[in-house]
Amino acid sequence: MAEYVTIPLDIEGIKVDRVEVTGNGEVHIHVSSTVNGTRCHQCGRNTHRRYDEGREIKLRHLPILGMPTYIFLKPPRYICDDCPGNPTTTQHLP
Repeated sequence: MAEYVTIPLDIEGIKVDRVEVTGNGEVHIHVSSTVNGTRCHQCGRNTHRRYDEGREIKLRHLPILGMPTYIFLKPPRYICDDCPGNPTTTQHLP
């Protein structure tokens, strides 16, 4: 029987989707944004029309139980309807 330990990340604006321990002894924590929308990088207005996801980001976290730990996030991208050409902006989280 597998037993799991839950360790809260306490990082604002994200939720943990899944945690896995790899065959080489690393902890991979896959997270997603809970924030809806972002500011357009051109006009600065809030935009809430989701377009796609950005490239996956791999962040090194503090070790958990002595195992190297990484956080994986695919940040959402949004499209701005207020700007000419409807540019896209990747959401930034704390």
